[in-house]
Amino acid sequence: MRSWRETPDGIENTEATKQNEREIFALKMQAKQGVESTMSAQSQYEREEQDIQDRCARGEISSAEMRAELNELRRDYRAAAQEAAQGAYEQEMERWGLAEPES
Repeated sequence: MRSWRETPDGIENTEATKQNEREIFALKMQAKQGVESTMSAQSQYEREEQDIQDRCARGEISSAEMRAELNELRRDYRAAAQEAAQGAYEQEMERWGLAEPES
């Protein structure tokens, strides 16, 4: 008698399991990269924010200039985050075959 692995159904199941494991691994790697890029963007933001505050503390810029620069920094990072989120959304929709046709 042949083992279940030698039957056509067993081979298909084994291949499907391997493919599933590869996809899970790829998703974990993507998630890890996403976390790393988010962390680096956050730490970059924090460094820039601290630099602006330090310049104000040293008297290089006024409090009003500091607030204006911090507001601009927040707007820039918000725009970058929204762009990244939109790109991730579009990529995932494309992966699922649900991407909207280009006009």
